[in-house]
Amino acid sequence: MKVQRVRLPNSDQIGWLVLDGNFIPIQPILSYLRFLEDLGRSPNTIRNAAHHLKLFWEYLHDKHLSWAEVDIAHLADFITWLRSPRDFGTTSIAPVPARRTNATIDQHLTTIHGFYDYHGRMKTVQEIPLFRFLLTPQRPRDAQRDDRADLERLAES
Repeated sequence: MKVQRVRLPNSDQIGWLVLDGNFIPIQPILSYLRFLEDLGRSPNTIRNAAHHLKLFWEYLHDKHLSWAEVDIAHLADFITWLRSPRDFGTTSIAPVPARRTNATIDQHLTTIHGFYDYHGRMKTVQEIPLFRFLLTPQRPRDAQRDDRADLERLAES
C-alpha cells in the first residue's frame, strides 16, 4: 500500500490517494478524502488523513479484517500495533520504546473516527457506536446527582 500525490485534472490542486497492493485506489478512503476536499480542508490535513488511513488499512490487512468489521477490541489492538516496533518474527523480553507517541496515536484515532463517522452518515457501513462510547465526555457523579435532584424538584412543582 502507498499514499500517492496526484495533480487534479484542469487545476493546480494537489490531491492524495491511498493505493492498495495492485495500485488501485481504496474506494472507502478515496470517498472520505474527497469529502475532506469538498469541506475545504487543507492539503496537509488531507495528506495526513491519507497516511493515517493507510496505516489503518495495513493493520486491517495484517489481521485479515474487513474495514466494516471493526469493533472496540480491534481498535485497542490497532493502538498496540501502532506502538509496537515493526520487527516481525522477533520478540524482545527487554522493554522496547513505543514506535509512536500517544499524541501521534490520538491523531490516527481522530482520523479513523472521522472516517467511520462519515461512512456511518453515508450509510455505507452500519453505524459503529464504538466512537460515541469513547468520545462521550463523562461528567462527575456529583454533577449527575445534582441534575437528578433538579429534575425531581421540577417534577414535584
